[in-house]
Amino acid sequence: MKKKKALLFTFAVLAIGFAGGVFTGRYYAGQKPPEKVEQTEEKVDLKKDLAKIRALQKEITLYTDKAADARGAVMAYDELKPPVPGSDRLARRVVSPFNYSGEQQLRRKEYYLANPDKIPFYKEEMGETKRHNAIITSRDKKEALEKELKEFVDKKMYIADKQNLELESRYWAGRVLNDKDVTFEELAVYSINWIHDGNLLKELMMTIKYYVDAGHVEPLTEEEEKIYDKNKSIIVALLHPGKSDEELLASLTEQDCIDIMAEHYAEYNVKYDWKWDNIENRLNSSYKDGEKIFAKAKEIVEHGKARWLSLEEEEAVNACNVKMRIPSPPRVYVLPRANAQPRAED
Repeated sequence: MKKKKALLFTFAVLAIGFAGGVFTGRYYAGQKPPEKVEQTEEKVDLKKDLAKIRALQKEITLYTDKAADARGAVMAYDELKPPVPGSDRLARRVVSPFNYSGEQQLRRKEYYLANPDKIPFYKEEMGETKRHNAIITSRDKKEALEKELKEFVDKKMYIADKQNLELESRYWAGRVLNDKDVTFEELAVYSINWIHDGNLLKELMMTIKYYVDAGHVEPLTEEEEKIYDKNKSIIVALLHPGKSDEELLASLTEQDCIDIMAEHYAEYNVKYDWKWDNIENRLNSSYKDGEKIFAKAKEIVEHGKARWLSLEEEEAVNACNVKMRIPSPPRVYVLPRANAQPRAED
């Protein structure tokens, strides 16, 4: 019965996806091709932009830790000095350890419970509003930085996508018309999240449809293929900065990578229930010193030291994935899954 239900569900999903592709294909059909994209004067300076992204990530981690410290102090204070009737204290907030911030808050709470004299406001009865000022200030700063980071990355992604739009449309039209390994209707489904900006995505699909309806598209020249690949690598770098940040890559030693990757896989074993067999196979088949990383990850878990990594640490993991990866033959572009960016395999 369960298998039957699973098969019916799978069939329904595929049918909906196909219907969506047909509908989207018809929507783009008959559209006039947009005028050639005007290239913006602003460019992506990858080295400079990645440095800014890294700086923002460091600040976000800093203020996440500050907010967590303040919240931990308040929680410890509330536990050590329960509010008296009529006080203006708010109800205690329940904190979940299922992310970096929550885990840090609980760690700081335990520290302050063991060291109450370290709580900045422990010796005086302070109102809820005053005691929460440190939390609010750090939290608001963190959220402002997160917004700034998102807007900066989105802006750079728009520039990179726009600069690559013409080559992108010809590449995928060629896949439909010449390689015949994908239909336009399939592209219409797979492309939903290829480009962050909806108008650019529409422009891309309209241009591809125009070429497909015309039945001919000029294949990319060797020089255009190099430009296309470079532009795609820029987009991947903006999405995963650590993989292309030369300064970050240069700053990490192999031992640094063994340490942070061990932390990463310990986190995934405990927090996401990744099995040790799968982790061991992945590390030994893909990375230098995989055995050392695996042994250290198991040691971290056995000692109960697995923890969530900060945003900054996750980017170090991305960098180490590049630095420690065992070289493999280059691959051609593959058709990406739905909701995935089209890109070359690592």
